Amino acid sequence: VNPIMNLIIDNLTNHPEFISKLVYWFHAEWGHFHPQTTIEQRIASLKERCVQTSGLPLTLIARMGDHVIGTASLIKHDMEVHLELTPWLSSVYVDTEHRRQGIGSQLVKRIVQEAANINAKILYLFTPDRENFYARMGWQLLYREKYRGQQVVLMEIRTAAK
Repeated sequence: VNPIMNLIIDNLTNHPEFISKLVYWFHAEWGHFHPQTTIEQRIASLKERCVQTSGLPLTLIARMGDHVIGTASLIKHDMEVHLELTPWLSSVYVDTEHRRQGIGSQLVKRIVQEAANINAKILYLFTPDRENFYARMGWQLLYREKYRGQQVVLMEIRTAAK
């Protein structure tokens, strides 16, 4: 049985019980970009995001049964620079044991679809280390630059928005 067959992608607003798990992932994976932000502040921020049921920001989760195994978000801005670019794909994360099964790709495709649904013609992202993953899905290189002391790649993709 293909494990991805049991995958459900849902809005985090429907599953606030997963907030602390997501925050733990975010803090471990990207905490160095904002070292001054505490786990408590991250939890408060994500809870605030969950109150909102439409528009930006939007956080999706991938789950199997009662377990959250991945997430991705659609947000207005993901960097303090490039404020002219919006919206952004951010916080794409799949739990270590569920990687390389297409879950991250499904989450990214759903966020691109959600961006099109709000009439965003172009969606942006930045990544320090996953350029090839996104390029395989059709994302194009925009810039290479240093951000908060780390070399990152900015990418864009056209959505189906008319």
